[in-house]
Amino acid sequence: MRTWIIGHTSNYSKAVADRCVGVTKFGRDNIDYASPFESFIKTQEHVPDRIFINIGIEDKISVHTDQPDEDYMEMLDKFSKTWLFKIRLYTWLYKKNIPCTICDVTSTITMWPQNHRDALSYSVMRAMGQQAARSHNTDILKIFQVSPNGITPERVNEYADKTVAWMQNPPQDVNSIVNLDDNVLVGSSQSGV
Repeated sequence: MRTWIIGHTSNYSKAVADRCVGVTKFGRDNIDYASPFESFIKTQEHVPDRIFINIGIEDKISVHTDQPDEDYMEMLDKFSKTWLFKIRLYTWLYKKNIPCTICDVTSTITMWPQNHRDALSYSVMRAMGQQAARSHNTDILKIFQVSPNGITPERVNEYADKTVAWMQNPPQDVNSIVNLDDNVLVGSSQSGV
């Protein structure tokens, strides 16, 4: 079993990594998101069985809804690099027909954007990531998303345990997000949301 942890510096990512086997950690220290994806993938000796992605750039670069156009353009330029990296990773695995389970950290804010007008840019970037993941989901490439809302330092281990359990048995409903706070699928036809 080989696991890639992409975005490895948060306590949550570290706790997930501690619960996985055959871990290789990636982040800004060893991925140049501005370079073509091929320069990254050709340096990898082994393909993963599982990937945990917690890049979280959306939190750092989102702008207030009423900010000037230039701020939006700069934000989207920064975001496009990591977003494109994930698309290229998904596409590469998909086209190579490589069995892999991917857990992508996201947010459920996309389901109720009308309640968060000031966070429009954050919600849009999260939605873009969600669509990229969902569009590559197959029987071979299983991509699902988790939302760690409600995480606190005291709950990091709990959330990591839940995340790894979902990685071992990913949900079948690709249009839902696992809300780790309650450990339920949100947006699923089964949940009635």
